[in-house]
Amino acid sequence: MNKYFGLHKKILYNGNMLISWVLSCRGEWFMQGIVKDNLLRIRKEIEPCQPRIMWVTKYYGADAIIDAYNAGLRDFGESRAIEACEKINSLPQEIRDNSEFHFIGHLQTNKVKNVVGVFDYIHSVDSVKLAQCISQMAMNVGKIQKIFIQVNNACEE
Repeated sequence: MNKYFGLHKKILYNGNMLISWVLSCRGEWFMQGIVKDNLLRIRKEIEPCQPRIMWVTKYYGADAIIDAYNAGLRDFGESRAIEACEKINSLPQEIRDNSEFHFIGHLQTNKVKNVVGVFDYIHSVDSVKLAQCISQMAMNVGKIQKIFIQVNNACEE
C-alpha cells in the first residue's frame, strides 16, 4: 500500500497575507489519524494565521469525507460534477449542514443545474455565458450562488 501524505502550501502577499494550503493524501485507505496529525502540524506552523483548509476529495468516497469531517475539516473540493453531487448527497445531513463544498474544476454549462443546488462555491467561472447560466439556475432554485471568476489578464487565448 502506498501511503504518501503531503502538504503543499502557497503564500501570496498583496497588502495582506493570504495563505492557502492543500492537504493531499494518496493511498489505498484514508487514515483519519494521519489527516488529523497533518492538520495540527499545519495549524502550528502558520500560527497565528487561521486560513481555511480545503481537502480535495475527488478520488475518495463518502466514508473518507466523513473521516475527514471527524478529524476537523469542513471545506471539501470536488471537480467531477455528477460523481461529486451523488457523493455529497449521500453524506449524513449533519456533515452537509456544517461543511462547505467547493466545485473547483472546469464547469460545463450542461452540468450547472447539478452543481448549483449542491455546492456552496463554484471556482473557475471562465466565461460570461457560464456566469449567466449559473445566475439563471441559482435564481430558479432561490439561491445566491458564490462564485470565483477566472480573469485572463495575460491576454492568452
